[in-house]
Amino acid sequence: IELIKFGDDQAKQLFITKESLNKGEIVRTGAESHLVLKHGPILQYILSIPMAFSQVPEVSVCFLSLLSLITIYMVFRIGTDFFSSRIGLIAAALFATSHISIALARSINNEPPSPLFASFFIYAIFKIVKAKSSFYSFILPILFVVLILTHSSNLALIFFLLIFLYLYRDSIKLKYVLGGSFIALLIYLPYLIYVLKNLKLFRAAIWQLTYLPYPNQWI
Repeated sequence: IELIKFGDDQAKQLFITKESLNKGEIVRTGAESHLVLKHGPILQYILSIPMAFSQVPEVSVCFLSLLSLITIYMVFRIGTDFFSSRIGLIAAALFATSHISIALARSINNEPPSPLFASFFIYAIFKIVKAKSSFYSFILPILFVVLILTHSSNLALIFFLLIFLYLYRDSIKLKYVLGGSFIALLIYLPYLIYVLKNLKLFRAAIWQLTYLPYPNQWI
């Protein structure tokens, strides 16, 4: 436990998950973020897997660390499939030895799962561009919503997603995008209701984006 970053924020994440498991309730929002609004519930869904077996914090950290290992593999896979095995190995090594990656792998926060879902998101984009696989345009909106519900700052990816969909519209089938968007909306709906009920907090959160260090995280 001494190697784990564990404080009030981490305890709060575990408490929310524990309460939902004990009461058998579906989590609609996660812990409060620095942007006034609460985060989405994806982390709680992830934590519910190890906590269903053990509520010891080390077990949850080990599970999140496992997700980090999967992320390393996905980085390798992206580099190998779309460039070369050498680039895949270099990219995976850089990601695995990054001090940020190592720190996040030992933390119970909303940040650790983001790289994993981001790697799936990037892989889907490369599949559309390189392999001309329009089916991945069905998965793209779903992954985007999952990213938002993982960490609020991932909302910035909407500009990148819209530009991508416009530039590569010939490689995308509209029926797949609409179908994926419909499922994404269903996934996002409980959190959207929370946002609509707290519009004042939402506006405050958007205003805070202008001076909080989140743009550095987006980059």
